[in-house]
Amino acid sequence: MQGVVNEEFKMMGLSMRGDAMAAVVDFLERCDDPHAALSQMLDELDAKALTTSIVDLRCAEEVIHAVDKRNGTGAFAAPDGQGTAALLDDEDGITIVDSFDMPRYCYDTQRKVFHENAGKVKTINASAESKIELYRERFLLLQQRVARHRMFVKPAFSASGAAAQRTYCELTPLTGLLGHSVGTKYVMGCLSQLEDDRFFLEDLTGQIQVDVSHAATSSGLYTENCIVVAEGEVRKSDGVLEVRALGFPPAESREDTRNATNFLDFVGAGRLQPKDIERMVEEEAASTSDMFVVLSDVWLDRESTFARLRTVFEGFDSLDAIPSMFVLMGDFSSQPFGPTRFGFGDYAKGFDKLAELVREFPRLRQEARWVIVPGPGDPGVSSALPRPPLMP
Repeated sequence: MQGVVNEEFKMMGLSMRGDAMAAVVDFLERCDDPHAALSQMLDELDAKALTTSIVDLRCAEEVIHAVDKRNGTGAFAAPDGQGTAALLDDEDGITIVDSFDMPRYCYDTQRKVFHENAGKVKTINASAESKIELYRERFLLLQQRVARHRMFVKPAFSASGAAAQRTYCELTPLTGLLGHSVGTKYVMGCLSQLEDDRFFLEDLTGQIQVDVSHAATSSGLYTENCIVVAEGEVRKSDGVLEVRALGFPPAESREDTRNATNFLDFVGAGRLQPKDIERMVEEEAASTSDMFVVLSDVWLDRESTFARLRTVFEGFDSLDAIPSMFVLMGDFSSQPFGPTRFGFGDYAKGFDKLAELVREFPRLRQEARWVIVPGPGDPGVSSALPRPPLMP
């Protein structure tokens, strides 16, 4: 275990003192899932503003205390002594994460790292500032990805031959276009229509009006509030950026993202080691018979729905390899809930009938996963997405 801990901390550029290592190993040995607990420790360290790369005993104890508090273990254990159950099933590798439990990461432009914003309460009815913050964080997410792309990285050293001939596009902040700007410029910004029939590009430094009437575009759907990369030149007559080429920020492979972020867990499904990812990729490629069944608008107040569900279940139950997961998505009622309709009794009876139907197929009930996803017309505080879980 000590070797695994040392390897994981080295991946984050950290080293540990002897007493801190002993405390971490003792903590992991008493955990039901040491790898998940280690991932949570690394996430807590990501959120801390460390002043040194050496983790001492005090820092290790603070992180252990935070993980115990999150999982209800150690000093925070429940009276029956049982902690929370792990969501990841080692047999099938499927992890189900509630959207309200997903960690929220923010990009630190100074340290150039992601840190978890664990202090902010997650709610559907957020303040008006949340919309501004949403666009800001989305822009920073794409900006840090574009900044490390080969097309936009300036060669670090002057060299001869092919290295010297490599072309790159230097992104200019929009404030750099104000005043005297000559020549072709490359900019990245949010495409918006601040005035009628006038489009603008916005970034975190400012805004500029653009003319896209003669711009050549790459494949994709361009809408207002989408983030684009533009090539053009500022007209001296009116100060408008005349765009010659318009495209989206370049995509990045999953492997490059993992390497750039030290295998950070953005979803909340648990931190995986590189060797675990390779093993799971091989298992996924070998599982050619696995399948997921996704059904939407499963109206449980209609008898015809149950007749069709029975046909579906009978068909899959007759197969040698049944589906790994059934995902039933709402609305679960043909009449959406609202101020004038709140018949929860009939709504609950529909799920009782669904449970009785599933019970008739023991293989599907025992060997498959069942996920229930509420729709916008199901009971809840509002129709906004994502929806909170259905109350039992």
